[in-house]
Amino acid sequence: MQRKKNSFTFNISTLRPYLPFLVFTLIFILGVFLGSILVCRLDSLNTVSTDKLSEMIAVKRSADFLQMFKASLLSILPFYFLLYICGTSVIGTATTPIILLYKGFAYGCLSGLLYSTYKLEGIMFAALILLPQTLITVFGLLLLAKESFAFSYLLGGICIKSSKPVNIYSDFKSYCVNSGLCLITGFLAIGFDLGMSSLFIGYFNF
Repeated sequence: MQRKKNSFTFNISTLRPYLPFLVFTLIFILGVFLGSILVCRLDSLNTVSTDKLSEMIAVKRSADFLQMFKASLLSILPFYFLLYICGTSVIGTATTPIILLYKGFAYGCLSGLLYSTYKLEGIMFAALILLPQTLITVFGLLLLAKESFAFSYLLGGICIKSSKPVNIYSDFKSYCVNSGLCLITGFLAIGFDLGMSSLFIGYFNF
């Protein structure tokens, strides 16, 4: 019996470092779920999502590479920047989950609108054009959220427990390096977005 208890304890301790990543993943999925449901039930949200979708499709249909790159850049990188900034503040532990929830909600709105409006063609559009870059983006955001939450938690602990100056240069340097590595996924997602849009946007008639 004692051996089984030790085995269970080992499994829990093994999963503990990945717990923030798993929690943030669930928060993103919750956002997707809420967005896909509410976009079909709230007229104001439906209108905003429809305008956003029409604008996105118009940009992807354009032959202007710079315009497509700019639109992709502005739709992806601000989330990385926000998460990084959150990590440098004690309020990052509260704002980091909100950013992920919003990102999931926005994707859920677009996906739900595509399905409700264009049915099978909308599903194919989401699968071929939206999903690849979203998966890469979200993976990077989840990794960065983990780093952001941890460093923000560290800052909060220092503010509460210590009244003396504390040197966190090495921790901040590590945070910046890890954030930069996560940012690579953002540029990779931009490349996928441009590539998949160029390859498949011509097959859709909306």
